[in-house]
Amino acid sequence: MHKWHKIQAMSTVRKTVLHNDTKYPTKVYYRAKIKLHGTNAPIQVDPDGTVHAFSRTREIRPGKEDNAGFAAWVDVHKEYFSRLKRDDGSTLVIYGEWCGTGIQNGVSLTQIGKRVYAVFAAKIIDTEGNVDLITEPIEMYALLPEIHDAIFVIPYMGPLFNCDWSDPESCQAMADRVNEMVDEIDKCDPWVKAVFDVEGPGEGVVMYPIGLNYLGPCDAAEVACDLMWKAKGAAHHIVKAKAPAMVDPEVLASIEAFVNMFVTEARLQQGLAEACGGDKDRKNTGKFLKWISQDVESESREELAGSGLTWKKVNKAVSTRARQWFFTDEAF
Repeated sequence: MHKWHKIQAMSTVRKTVLHNDTKYPTKVYYRAKIKLHGTNAPIQVDPDGTVHAFSRTREIRPGKEDNAGFAAWVDVHKEYFSRLKRDDGSTLVIYGEWCGTGIQNGVSLTQIGKRVYAVFAAKIIDTEGNVDLITEPIEMYALLPEIHDAIFVIPYMGPLFNCDWSDPESCQAMADRVNEMVDEIDKCDPWVKAVFDVEGPGEGVVMYPIGLNYLGPCDAAEVACDLMWKAKGAAHHIVKAKAPAMVDPEVLASIEAFVNMFVTEARLQQGLAEACGGDKDRKNTGKFLKWISQDVESESREELAGSGLTWKKVNKAVSTRARQWFFTDEAF
């Protein structure tokens, strides 16, 4: 399984770049794509044409092992995907969001009256394991000839951003413009409006690096993924930060402030969907708490360090808040 890279916050990417500027370029151009509120859904096409459907963490199949009906949909259309096999023996992995009516809530996308597969990236892995990462929409269309009527390629939106990660003013200028963009998306998702003529809020954006000159002995696809970052609107904040995009991590005054920032309704709903298939059965408690704990720990390192906290100090409080939510029907 070739998992999609976990996309970090702006402040985390900046620190990553500045701490290892022999691996990562400090001057990067970015373009934005709408971040759709659905479920992460990769499709792998083997060299022999065999088609596999995945959730973010596992292979799925029609029936009890499915995820929001995605595997069943892929199975119905497996001949279409099988035709995408590579003649050179490479493996093709398509990354998209399975989204639409009945999959999530709180966004205009859930009101379109159907479910769709929205593609945002692809990887071609050759027989030696080398990876070609594709994020350009025009290249995605080339990978998907005779595109199916339930498949969409997410386009770029907005201007080209020029960021110098070593320059705080340059970073803040990009953050300000992205925050304005996210605020507008929070009112009306322009992609959903343009494609389905449905008005309502969207989730946010993912920022993709463009035209990089990679530095040092490193994998270009890995570098590109490490440089991607996301910003979400207020209703979809996985992290309850002061703004969707922040140049530096927020300093927190207490463990309670940490829990309030990271154990959000959006993260809990995501954990319920991904770890438990949306089922709040108490037999799933352990899986749910493990997912929340791992997810918060992976995203909070900068805030922990900057606030003088450790994961050991906050872990119990995170689990207690998550358990409280899991055992009740109350939103935070």
